[in-house]
Amino acid sequence: MLTNEPELIDEVENLGKFATSDHGLLFWKMNVDKEDASRKAVRFDYNKMDLNGIRDELRRCNWDDNIKGNVNESWSLFKRRLLDLQHKYVPIVRVQGEKWRKEIWLTHKAVRMIKKKYKACRKYRYSKHPACIRVDKKDHTEIRRAKYNFENKLADNIKRDTKSFYAYVISKNKAKTNIGPLVDKDGEVISLNEDMSEEFVNVLLTRVMKVFLKPSGCIKDQWINKYVIL
Repeated sequence: MLTNEPELIDEVENLGKFATSDHGLLFWKMNVDKEDASRKAVRFDYNKMDLNGIRDELRRCNWDDNIKGNVNESWSLFKRRLLDLQHKYVPIVRVQGEKWRKEIWLTHKAVRMIKKKYKACRKYRYSKHPACIRVDKKDHTEIRRAKYNFENKLADNIKRDTKSFYAYVISKNKAKTNIGPLVDKDGEVISLNEDMSEEFVNVLLTRVMKVFLKPSGCIKDQWINKYVIL
């Protein structure tokens, strides 16, 4: 018995050897923390949230006084404000259990074949049984057909529905994309998250000012009413 945490194992007891083998039987207690299942059963019900109340709270908020400092401090204040509104206007419901999340390309026929496969495996308890092999082949064929048809449909409709196509492609990406390091206008390399966020804000503000400023220096009111939504 190997472990790098000695306090994890407690009360090791040797129960002797098996009757037909030289192997011994050990009994021990393992000290682990059990997660409270009731914590995972609580969810926010966004379908019944008071959206008008949230909008009224955001309109009454003075952002010039509440958001100050650098980007990280401003984001922390803004995030804390949104979380307070979430707990205030979004009701909480209890979920009985986690539901099985099926793939987006699975059809009803493929789901029925998967259920038949599980039913056959539970019945015969042997994966090499002819019935299990037969239903497994049908299940495999139907799953491949459903996935092939779904991906072909996405590819055919890429001109009309680009968003769905790239959302599906990104969901299949196993590599984690990291941002940075960046190079600022002076040619210096920026690698810290705080410095990169500050550089992003500066570039964004520069672009916004070039696009939305009048020659007199005032931001167009119609653009604010169109793009700023509370």
